[in-house]
Amino acid sequence: MHKPIIIPFLLTVFVSLSLTTGCGPEATLDTSDKETFINSISQTWAVDEGSYVLIEDQDITHLLTGFEIAIDEDLNFVTNSDQLTLEEFPWPTSGSFDLNDEFTELTRDDGLVVIVAIGDDGESLEFGFEADENTTSRTLGIRGGWKVRLNKKP
Repeated sequence: MHKPIIIPFLLTVFVSLSLTTGCGPEATLDTSDKETFINSISQTWAVDEGSYVLIEDQDITHLLTGFEIAIDEDLNFVTNSDQLTLEEFPWPTSGSFDLNDEFTELTRDDGLVVIVAIGDDGESLEFGFEADENTTSRTLGIRGGWKVRLNKKP
């Protein structure tokens, strides 16, 4: 008497499996979080309208309008910091970053640790770092806590 119940049950299982694993469209392969993060910051970013640069919460954006940083897929960067008039700016004209495992910190090749976040819209990049006498930057930095919001350059 149990055979009539088992056959419809097995048939239902096989039909269900074939429907869920059947010939539907292939799913797009998801890239790793690290690759996605690096791709999202591999842009040219600039201090422009809507950006800000704060040192110890004092707004100095007007002094750095026009600053640009281009980051590539290998986390190398180039800037136009040599063209700025602000002395003691803590960004060399080129260098590289290492990314931590949580994708929240970039460590510049001279040791400066930069807290980094991408804006919700993907159009802004926020940096935070502490420039002090222990910073081993290749260029001097105006001392204090920096908060920077850069916008993606079109």
